[in-house]
Amino acid sequence: MRLSAERHPRVSTRLGRLVITVVSTLALLMLVASCGGAQTSATPAAKSEQKTESTSPGTKQATPEKPASSESKPAAQVPASKEPYKVGLVTAFTGTRAETQETTIKAVRLAAEMVNASGGIDGHKVELVEYDNEEDPQKSIPIFKRVIEQDKAVAIIGPGINAAIQAVKPLIKDGPLTVVTSASAKPEPNSYMFQVPVTQPTLQRMLFNYFKKNNYSKVALLATTDATGEDAVKNIGEIAKEVGGIEVAIERYNADDVDVTPQITKIRGDKAIKALVIWSTGKQAATPVKNAAQLGLDIPIQVSMGNHTNNFIKLIKGSEPKLLWIATGRGTAWYDLPDDDPIKPIAKSFAEAYKAKFGDQADLQAFSGYDAAKLIFDALKAAGPDSKKMKEWIESQPMWLGANLEHKYTKDNHEGDLPQGAALVEISGGTWRLVK
Repeated sequence: MRLSAERHPRVSTRLGRLVITVVSTLALLMLVASCGGAQTSATPAAKSEQKTESTSPGTKQATPEKPASSESKPAAQVPASKEPYKVGLVTAFTGTRAETQETTIKAVRLAAEMVNASGGIDGHKVELVEYDNEEDPQKSIPIFKRVIEQDKAVAIIGPGINAAIQAVKPLIKDGPLTVVTSASAKPEPNSYMFQVPVTQPTLQRMLFNYFKKNNYSKVALLATTDATGEDAVKNIGEIAKEVGGIEVAIERYNADDVDVTPQITKIRGDKAIKALVIWSTGKQAATPVKNAAQLGLDIPIQVSMGNHTNNFIKLIKGSEPKLLWIATGRGTAWYDLPDDDPIKPIAKSFAEAYKAKFGDQADLQAFSGYDAAKLIFDALKAAGPDSKKMKEWIESQPMWLGANLEHKYTKDNHEGDLPQGAALVEISGGTWRLVK
């Protein structure tokens, strides 16, 4: 800033000259101070706050990208950040089903963190858009509509319970791609829905082949009197007939019964019965398991895959039967797999990361959640955020490897599980090992 010169009238007295000198000096000092305190266009601006990607409540924010260099660059040279890929996570965060989905949620969030930490997908971070449907079919429908129409998600993980899955099927007729974590989802051929756990028929067939191989000529089936129990009686009866040579003795109980000792006593009294199958989940399965332990039933007790959770193990703690088996996916017992098993390195990597973050062993629901996210991320990497191309890429893979099992999806088969995916594990001491 320049100071313009100013003429002053002559004064004849020495005092007048002194006054003029003092005034001029003060003016000059004030001008210098003013110019020194002003910020010019060359002065670096204050460092702006680092932005993070917006996420829904409860979702972990993506890790901000590190700058390519510590040197400051003109704004025009800084590349614009890519929009995140939004992936819906719709399941039970609260309600009676929440405990069955707890580790699924943890695993999906972990999978997103892992892919974001590695730079995202083609430079796009993954942003989870989370909604609590309580696994209620009526609540799932408007939530799915919101994820599709308002959030514009490229894919959706969930629901996790069959009734909610069936309710939302019509909504994803044309996408987005949806991956479910239920073993009984039964995705329709050529649809936009895929399933990642091993299916119920594959599990039941593996179980009854084991029974036949080990000469279990008679087993008991304890089923609830509701629709779930009816399905178990029908499906297991068909599998037993298919395998052949195994008699199934059926006992029933109400889903809300707090004691089933009469049924367990009857089963214990039949010495020809070599194993007990309880095909229900959660508290409905825990009640007969505890009763069997209390009565000292010494034959193997097999519960359905939905009980392969850390919460179920805690639920029966102190009342564990002598032999408790669960038909499940083989990746959950990765430490017992041979080194040449193709899924072992994937399962090991995920399980160790889960243990490091949460301090707990990854159960079946965690493996299913991780595989659901992995299938979506793999499809996004290969085909981009186009539902039709993602679907076609999945259907075209000779073999897709997850952490829990491998799949051979086709246009007409969106379950894709193979017989070798199923395994029988024994629950003991808060953990599980493969049954040989």
